Amino acid sequence: MSNIIFYFSGTGNSYSIAKGIQKEIGDTILAPLLKAKDYKAAEYNIVGFVFPVYYVHVPEIALSAIKGLSLGKGQQVFAIATYAGSWGYALQDIREALSDKDVILQEYKIKTPGNYILEYGAFPRAYQEYILKKVDTQISKIAGLILDNKKTGYIEPNLIARIFHSKSDKQRNLFSEIGSDFYAKEQCAHCYQCVKLCPTNNITISDGNLIWGSKCAQCMACIQWCPQNAVSHPLMKENRRYYTNPNVIINKSGALELKENISRSTYKN
Repeated sequence: MSNIIFYFSGTGNSYSIAKGIQKEIGDTILAPLLKAKDYKAAEYNIVGFVFPVYYVHVPEIALSAIKGLSLGKGQQVFAIATYAGSWGYALQDIREALSDKDVILQEYKIKTPGNYILEYGAFPRAYQEYILKKVDTQISKIAGLILDNKKTGYIEPNLIARIFHSKSDKQRNLFSEIGSDFYAKEQCAHCYQCVKLCPTNNITISDGNLIWGSKCAQCMACIQWCPQNAVSHPLMKENRRYYTNPNVIINKSGALELKENISRSTYKN
């Protein structure tokens, strides 16, 4: 059977990389990681996971989906962690999640522009472009290694991750509390795109108003993709620049989709 890549992506970085790998290795379908249970993963030749790193770990909702998959003995599996600051313990998380599945795991990491607007604004445009050009090169290299079924070594946490591990764990424990504080500003056009995008169904509508619950994964999709810049949070300082991957758009059904023609004007300031 063909190959399958599962992705988890808030603002398009991991999705764009998954699409790039899909094109390079061929005969591959792409599916949201949170819908992985709908697929018989063990029947595919190669299974891939592409996901971001949140506070030096795999997002819990993504890790739970991976743990719940049935995979075949000796099956080729690859994992690509996308990160802005540190890849942290992400690949170690994946190894532990798959430790009882007896698969052949390849580990990779790719640096991407950051999107955590509650702490910082988008990187300068020139730096974004520099990073994304390197991403293209890495995609081709990684795809070649996947096709050759080359063994990779373990990718261990770097020094930054080890130093800030306890602080990161405390922050991750606050995700649900922080997530419930998002709100819509007056310029909200009631398009409800944020509701469609939310991977945890954390945003509901009550009397036409948007309500954020306690299941937030901190993917930043709601705030970064809002066409009116109407979603905000008490932790977000004014004039922070927004970021979504310039190769990705939201289609009419509210899903991520790769652009066919890319231009510099796609960067959102």
